[in-house]
Amino acid sequence: MNATTPSGHTDQGFIDPVGNRAPFVRTGNEVLFDGVDLSLLARAIGTPAYVYSATVIDIRFRRLDALFRAQGLRPLIAYAAKANDTLAVLAQLGELGAGADVVSEGELWRAIAAGIPAERIVFSGVGKTEGEHRLALELGVRQINVESREEFYQLVTVAGGLGRPVSVALRINPDVGAGTLAQITTGTRDNKFGMPASEALDLAQRINHSPLLRFCGVSVHIGSQITNLGPYAAALERTGEVVAQLRELGVEVLTVDVGGGFGITYQGGEGLDMVRYVALVAEFARRFQVDIVLEPGRWLVGPAGLLLTRVLYGKRQVEKRFVIVDAGMNDLMRPALYGAYHEVTSVRDIPGTRSLADVAGPVCESSDVLAKDRYLPDGLEPGDLVAVLDAGAYGAVMSSAYNSRRPPAAAMVRAGRWMLVRRRPSYDEMLGLDTDRLACRNLIALPHPAGALAEADCVAREIRPEEHRK
Repeated sequence: MNATTPSGHTDQGFIDPVGNRAPFVRTGNEVLFDGVDLSLLARAIGTPAYVYSATVIDIRFRRLDALFRAQGLRPLIAYAAKANDTLAVLAQLGELGAGADVVSEGELWRAIAAGIPAERIVFSGVGKTEGEHRLALELGVRQINVESREEFYQLVTVAGGLGRPVSVALRINPDVGAGTLAQITTGTRDNKFGMPASEALDLAQRINHSPLLRFCGVSVHIGSQITNLGPYAAALERTGEVVAQLRELGVEVLTVDVGGGFGITYQGGEGLDMVRYVALVAEFARRFQVDIVLEPGRWLVGPAGLLLTRVLYGKRQVEKRFVIVDAGMNDLMRPALYGAYHEVTSVRDIPGTRSLADVAGPVCESSDVLAKDRYLPDGLEPGDLVAVLDAGAYGAVMSSAYNSRRPPAAAMVRAGRWMLVRRRPSYDEMLGLDTDRLACRNLIALPHPAGALAEADCVAREIRPEEHRK
């Protein structure tokens, strides 16, 4: 059967998602996402809701793994859990053989709960607490990527207290721009991440003489949504220089964590050429005789997801057209946070004219716009469904309850079947996170000692205490 993608291309059946988005197809009156009717799904779980294609995640992981196998390499593909921490997504990737790159205690627990073995988990992050270090050692993670001298000292103390060994990689900052948004660039000297090469050389020698810390290698990650091979080549060149310097100092380097940040296609053009990228990494691995760890996140799950939202109504401000939907910036933060682009499409095939419109949400912020200046059908009506595409990464994971809105539900689909994988919390559950309001009322009614609270309140409001007491 013929199927039409949102961009208008026709295809016979399933769309190869590597380099394209997930299988979003129209057949007759049905709109299918990995074989599941989106209209029926929306009725079942409500909107706004995220929908993830297990088929796409499967294919993209296997494709990446196959590219490395073709080069004779078996790296640890440590999925960056920050991209999408849904347990179902983590569990699927774990079953495929992926590890996890985590940056918090919460992500570590999620990876463990999803069945990913601790020996396949890499703990990254610039601000790990003592408790997080302790948990990582107790669980026996594969390695901790240390980002500063201060973190190194903390880890030494924790490891000594527990009497447990730990493998350590040092994250270097190569001072290489990623050629992407400033907010998601992480590899320059102006960024908080990693350490200068000189510091890494010193710490590696200290680790080499530690009874509990085992030096395994170096880590580098320069940013996210990178579509140009140049920054990767520059970062690997600098990393190779550090590896060579370490070996000259007698420090054995077994592993290089090359990070992630592989860009996908959001708005035409091309994503990162993964064939060329894998060839670049393979040449580096052979040259320096190291094992490879990589941390893909967005590339694996971004094209696998969409945000399903329902039109509330259309409105006009003089000549400006708005389509108001029930999904807001609390559900998908990326457009408001840094002007990120997502393609949007009407789920129903609506014939007739189209005109420019902003797709805006109900949140009380002018920045609550999911898409600006898009040609959308003039026949869009209240109740129609709109799909925000390529939303599988940095979508639900960044959602919030701003405006006391319930965070979105999520479903996973595969070959015509679906399952609810994250339910929408009830208002009772959300209210239950706060302490009992009667207890709070009693606290407020307590007399404050010597008017201290009143004095503090006066200072905050810049009025005199005597005026407060009148």
